[in-house]
Amino acid sequence: MTASVLEVLPPQTPTDGTVAQRRQHGIVLAVAIGIIGLSMLLTTVDNRTVSLPGLAGYPLPEVCQSRRLFQLDCPGCGLTRSFIHFFHGRWAASYQLHRLGWLVAAFIILQIPYRVWAMATPGGMPLGKIFPQTLGFLLLSLLLINWLLGIAGL
Repeated sequence: MTASVLEVLPPQTPTDGTVAQRRQHGIVLAVAIGIIGLSMLLTTVDNRTVSLPGLAGYPLPEVCQSRRLFQLDCPGCGLTRSFIHFFHGRWAASYQLHRLGWLVAAFIILQIPYRVWAMATPGGMPLGKIFPQTLGFLLLSLLLINWLLGIAGL
């Protein structure tokens, strides 16, 4: 006699999706805290390189593959250095490196209370699904528009 599929598979509870959502919110929260922490820890050596404090002679490798391979900035080029200046309180330098660095930094900062709130909210989506997705799409669109304006020399 063969067992049916329903007997072999463990029963799913309504909380299975909630656990996965909480895990996802936790990961995004950890990444946001990590980005802010690294931005506060790292320092800019010049307008092109980043290093750990006291190790200016040993800059971290450049991570933008577009710039490395094609000598062409991508929509995110300058964000790391912009974040470092932003979180060190050098807002004018942050803006000069990337016009939207302050906006992306604010978006990352806002991830902390939002993700904590989401993990504490039954269902894990306190603002629904559409609003966060729309906000993310808007931010990515602004980065792309900013990049195209930069290519055009504006």
